[in-house]
Amino acid sequence: WEDIPVVILTAKDLTVEDRQQLKGNVERVLQKGDYNREQLLSEVRELVKHRVEPQAPAET
Repeated sequence: WEDIPVVILTAKDLTVEDRQQLKGNVERVLQKGDYNREQLLSEVRELVKHRVEPQAPAET
C-alpha cells in the first residue's frame, strides 16, 4: 500500500495545522477549483507514473 500515492482534492482552506497533520501521509493536496478536468488528470497521471515501475517479463 505504500506505493499508492494519496492525493487530496479539497475545497477547504487548509490551516497550517491541517497541512502538518497530512505531512508525510499524502503525496499532494490539490485545491478544488484551481484545476480544470485535464489539469487534474494530468497531475494524477504524473504522480502515478512516478510510482509505477515496469515489471520484468515473466520467464517461460
